[in-house]
Amino acid sequence: MSAYILDQLREEAEQKVHNIRATKAWVLHDKRTRYAITLLESLKERHGGYVYQAIDNMYVYVAYHLNDLTGLKDPKLEALLNSLLHADSETQETQDYAAGMTRTYKFYWYDVDNRDRYMVVSVEARFGADSDTCRKVVVGYKPAVEPQPIYKLTCDGEEVQA
Repeated sequence: MSAYILDQLREEAEQKVHNIRATKAWVLHDKRTRYAITLLESLKERHGGYVYQAIDNMYVYVAYHLNDLTGLKDPKLEALLNSLLHADSETQETQDYAAGMTRTYKFYWYDVDNRDRYMVVSVEARFGADSDTCRKVVVGYKPAVEPQPIYKLTCDGEEVQA
């Protein structure tokens, strides 16, 4: 490898280390981030589930997994989502993975001083196959030699739209 490429790789690695250190310092001093992480840990102790935390070079990522839920009204899921809604995230989004009976909720907090740094809390709610209120329904088929179903996750009376 040429000296130029090695210098470029070294510089990129140093920048990544600098960014990670800056993000860690921000996490330690940002009250909202500390609150959200403490909240997730206390909810884990109360309701179970699995929490994964990571600090990347530009943001903090926390994933909370709840399995075998009865539906959207499951007390564990309601408590977690209500707590996160009160933690004043700037934006939220939801995404369904119907084939896996999973709905993911994402909450985003942005650093006031530097909009590039933020925290993401992802809640993965996996519903049991025996759930009375959530089910996957076929809304169409993908064209193929043997047609493959296209699923949509519906919960608690949500309308099925193809």
